[in-house]
Amino acid sequence: MKETAKTPPRWMESLLERLLPAHTGEQIVGDLREEYIESMLPQRGRLRANLWYARHALSFLPCAFRQSRAMGMLLICTSIFTMICMGWLAFMEVVLRHPGYESRMALELAFAVSCLAAMLARRLTPPRIVSGKYLRAGGLLMILFGALAFLENVRAVHFEGYIFVISLSLMAQGILTLLTLGGSGESASGQSAK
Repeated sequence: MKETAKTPPRWMESLLERLLPAHTGEQIVGDLREEYIESMLPQRGRLRANLWYARHALSFLPCAFRQSRAMGMLLICTSIFTMICMGWLAFMEVVLRHPGYESRMALELAFAVSCLAAMLARRLTPPRIVSGKYLRAGGLLMILFGALAFLENVRAVHFEGYIFVISLSLMAQGILTLLTLGGSGESASGQSAK
């Protein structure tokens, strides 16, 4: 019992082992465990050492998301769905021609291009077409405009179902772009420099 009290919590180590690739995971888990036992636990006590370990374990989440095949497929599927939604909305804008439709058409085209860029960046390793800062900016704009559209739709006199779907699709696309591609431009250029 005393021996397990000197090691990091098992669930944190298990999480870390699942997040890291097999070829590097054992070394990183071992190094963190060694630093936890030899440095952090004696200096900081159990609670603060556990918090230190949890922070380091969770720092690998963005890397795991970017490398996850399932997240990549989800990003591509969401991008396709968002592009279909943007196409439908653009078609409706052309047919109905409400005041200000030109600016909305330009915005819809920009989001469709952003979805296409996210799909291309996910398929190309390393991404050579779009850098990480542009993908982050596009993801943040999608979340912002999706949230604004959602709030406007909720406050509107007549709730529009397709606006609800499009706003949720934009927010999901933005979040997935940030999670899976946000730092890929920097990491790819950093790897090529090595």
